[in-house]
Amino acid sequence: MGFYMKGSFTIEAALVLPLILFSMAHTVSLGVELHQELVAAVERVSEVTEFNACELIAGLRIASGVKEAVFGAGGED
Repeated sequence: MGFYMKGSFTIEAALVLPLILFSMAHTVSLGVELHQELVAAVERVSEVTEFNACELIAGLRIASGVKEAVFGAGGED
């Protein structure tokens, strides 16, 4: 009986170990894919919400100059 027990453990390990390794590899693969999707989403959001104060101030100065040119120095709001 002892001989069959040792062999049965070997057969069981030969069947179970590849399943465990495949499950671990698949989990890592899903994690990498999720990370890549998250990085891409963050890049898209940062492109949309990018804020440059210098460009905003320059635009306001140009708009103020246009307002003064159209309405005069004491133009109404």
